[in-house]
Amino acid sequence: MLTGVFSLIIALSPSLVVLGIALLLASFGNPIYAVANQTALMEAADPTNRGSLMATRFGLVQTASIIGTAVGGFLTQQFSPAAAYGVLGVGLVLLAMYAIAAGRSTTNPLHGAAYEEATLRQV
Repeated sequence: MLTGVFSLIIALSPSLVVLGIALLLASFGNPIYAVANQTALMEAADPTNRGSLMATRFGLVQTASIIGTAVGGFLTQQFSPAAAYGVLGVGLVLLAMYAIAAGRSTTNPLHGAAYEEATLRQV
């Protein structure tokens, strides 16, 4: 969501200073997403196929990077850099909204609901 919102600000920015600040702030979202994504995937994966799952994720990320560069280059050439950032921003915000709406179980799979309920009663 962070990268998407600041990408939209970059696309709509009339000032070079605002553009630079938004670009810096947008870049903070990438490492946050990468760590959270890998951690969630490792927690959800069955230990017997975790390596295959992480390899598949790596392959998909590399493929998406190539496709994203090609699409971004096309949009920049045909329209403008602002158009490329606008498409990126809208796509990331929509993806973040879907992820938030889809939700995720808050029960830790390592301990289970009984452990978490007992912990809450102690507090």
